[in-house]
Amino acid sequence: MSCVPKRVSHLRITIISDSMCRDISIKGVVTQAFSGATLQSLTEKVLSGEAKVAGYDLVLFHIATNDIQPRNPRAKRPIRHLVDMVIDLLDAAVDQCYALNSPVPHLYMVSVLPRPKDEYAPTGIWKRRVRDFNEELRRLMGNQFIDVSVRFKYHSQAKTDLFVMKPSDRLHLSYEGKKLYAESLMKFFMHFPDKFIRPKP
Repeated sequence: MSCVPKRVSHLRITIISDSMCRDISIKGVVTQAFSGATLQSLTEKVLSGEAKVAGYDLVLFHIATNDIQPRNPRAKRPIRHLVDMVIDLLDAAVDQCYALNSPVPHLYMVSVLPRPKDEYAPTGIWKRRVRDFNEELRRLMGNQFIDVSVRFKYHSQAKTDLFVMKPSDRLHLSYEGKKLYAESLMKFFMHFPDKFIRPKP
């Protein structure tokens, strides 16, 4: 198991996601993973308190994989609609903190990963939507966007050894993929802005 760098070890950190991060283990990071979660359902979980934001110093959201896939009836809506739902999620996170009289943590969005299952779509529509969503997310979040997707693809193709390649899956991370994801977050923690790291009490 990885361990957060000493420079951020005093921070209370959580990652809130769908099932993609379910088995990501980093000592010092609390993983809150909700299988099948979409932007809308995760927003509802934040509003209800099931997904906990208040009490943390740093919150990373990894979400929207289930919003960009053929089985979701909303999947073909404009990417801007999904970005508006991200804004709703972030607003819900702030509202939870206000309701509990808790300081608002630093909120970050993590990129949606490339998916081997999208390589089988004849028109490439889903692969393009993942790419376009990440670009819009980058514009929205600026320095509070964490792009881990580049490490999971070769040119424009998903690296199949990093994913579970059973025909029924081709979406979730393999053992090697989970290790790489954790390493990518460790790299982010190593470069987390000094101005946001408050001294130990």
